[in-house]
Amino acid sequence: MSCVGVNAERGYGICVYTQHYCLESDPERNELRLGGCGVAAETPCACLVMDHTLEPDQELGYLVEVEACRAYAAAHPGSTKCVDADWSPL
Repeated sequence: MSCVGVNAERGYGICVYTQHYCLESDPERNELRLGGCGVAAETPCACLVMDHTLEPDQELGYLVEVEACRAYAAAHPGSTKCVDADWSPL
């Protein structure tokens, strides 16, 4: 685990499972990663997407527990969002 998300606009971060990421272009892999995260966390997980990207046309998401994702996104509207494996908003 590690902390991500701290910047000039967001004064605190969130703990994420950083060994793997969600990628907008790979829903099948995301499903596997989210399932593994859910087993490890013993609760459903989501992809937390922040206002930076891996590449200009490729969004990156961090694996986090769904409730933690929603709370972090609610505290930082407009710069974060929670999505599922298919990149649909949660």
